[in-house]
Amino acid sequence: MATAVRVRPYRPGDQEGVLALGRSSGGLSPGLETDAADLATVSETYLASGGAFVVAEGEDGLVAMGGVLADGEGSGRIRRLRVADPDRAFDLGQAVLLALEGAASERDIERLVAESPDGAPAAPLYEATGYLVEGREEREDTRWLTVEKRLTRRV
Repeated sequence: MATAVRVRPYRPGDQEGVLALGRSSGGLSPGLETDAADLATVSETYLASGGAFVVAEGEDGLVAMGGVLADGEGSGRIRRLRVADPDRAFDLGQAVLLALEGAASERDIERLVAESPDGAPAAPLYEATGYLVEGREEREDTRWLTVEKRLTRRV
């Protein structure tokens, strides 16, 4: 039976858990990012720039996370979508993704963009949550998807 998980905004006390999750192999888009500089500075990189970062917390600590980097023009880029448990990647990933969409909408971000290796667990997740394929390209022997979603403005 799965344990209860709570998705919530990032807090500075989450820093060590975020770094550990970032080092884990549980990413929904493996190989997308290897540099952890943004994870060492979540408050500055994501929050201070007008973006968002959320975590999913279980009984034993952080089990999923994700962020949105705002570009200042009503668009944001989804980054660091990670889930520790591969058996729960879709459900937890979807919960984090929906929380990121809500946070982005609250910050007047109207369009989200994400990249993922084609065939990675994130690809069907984006499709199931209404993202449209914007493009595909080959990079270093990997086929990449770029997806986007227009967000409904919250009133």
